[in-house]
Amino acid sequence: MPSEVETALHPETSVDLKQAQFVSVTADTHSESIDRNTALRTAHTNEEARLLLSHWESFSQSRCDAPGSLHAHSSFYLPFLASNDIYRSPRVVLWESADAPRGILIARIALSRTRCSLGPISIPMPLLRTLEIVNGGFVADSPEVAQQQLLYLRDLLASKEIDCIAVHHLRSDSELGKVLSHGLHQAGEGNPVYTEHWYTELTDADGEPVITNSSKTRGSFRRKDRKLERHFDNKIQVVEFTEPHQVKRLIAAASKIGDQSYQGGLGVGVRDNQHWQNILGILANNGQLRGFLLQADGNNIAYAVGGLCNGCFCYMAASFLPAHRDIAPGGYLLRRIQEKLQAEGVRWFDFGFGDASYKALYGNKNNKEVTLHFYGKSVAAQVTRIADGATRIGKQWIRTLLVKSGLMTWTKRQWRRRLEHRNK
Repeated sequence: MPSEVETALHPETSVDLKQAQFVSVTADTHSESIDRNTALRTAHTNEEARLLLSHWESFSQSRCDAPGSLHAHSSFYLPFLASNDIYRSPRVVLWESADAPRGILIARIALSRTRCSLGPISIPMPLLRTLEIVNGGFVADSPEVAQQQLLYLRDLLASKEIDCIAVHHLRSDSELGKVLSHGLHQAGEGNPVYTEHWYTELTDADGEPVITNSSKTRGSFRRKDRKLERHFDNKIQVVEFTEPHQVKRLIAAASKIGDQSYQGGLGVGVRDNQHWQNILGILANNGQLRGFLLQADGNNIAYAVGGLCNGCFCYMAASFLPAHRDIAPGGYLLRRIQEKLQAEGVRWFDFGFGDASYKALYGNKNNKEVTLHFYGKSVAAQVTRIADGATRIGKQWIRTLLVKSGLMTWTKRQWRRRLEHRNK
């Protein structure tokens, strides 16, 4: 499935931070010495989290060499948390020295069940109190700070305040990725799942367009574009959605397309439900929504949605009508979106999570990432750890077998078409 402007710390923000430090004794936010150079501050409420995130974001850069995460940005993280009943509270922890922040943890505490399945078989899991660290929400600027963050997680789990720590899509080559690869206590902990995360650098640090593909590949794209346009007698239009009052229409059109695709069979992609109303509504209210419909002869045949935050577009969901698979409307729409964002000077296109092969074709940068789950000592946590580990090993074994036999692509294709047929 298809997740920062450098600003000075404004005087009024500085005042807020000083007030927050004073109020923190009664608001259950604490500041304690880690070593002589670094202090830790923790936020447990939305307002405290807003202040710490504002402080952190004021030191981040807008057009840095690495794409930022929409999921960890305060403009999306806080309202998304507030709109979901399963999230009990925020948990933001800032490590800082006298002159600047050194690291951060951006998470939410959820009361939920770990998703555990093997193929079509879903395994019921006990309810756990889980610290969910969001994508892009775990950062350290040095091995020393990363080690302090590991100790924080270890102590938190030992305190029995939570049953599970979920670290989502952490860069394997980051300081934290290196530290956590050895587990909280010993190597092999965390039921690690390794994935690739693809991006396209649309413009360089000077705002100049970046040419991603070879001339041969670009020529192939142009031929595919002409094929689709001829098929519909050039009656092609891309409609963009950015405003709050357009969200309802966008969701209705996108979910209708998704219902006929394999995503509909999986229950993923844009659906006409409260979850997607919350996500797209938040983005639209922030001025971050970018939704697109590809219309052919007046009919919607493909959609794509995402959010634009500080120079990085997060591609969240996309689909097309399977009846038009042979003329590839999804690829056509993706190319138009990237062209438009590039013309606007957007720096990065983030393809989001998942291993779809088209991402490697369009992307020009990828990160190796790991998702980890660390479990406490309660019975519920240990039952989940064992079931989670067993099903992950089973999935990996099946995947390895399919890759080595050369059947992975064929299996995916047949599986998706079966789901599409079921949706007719």
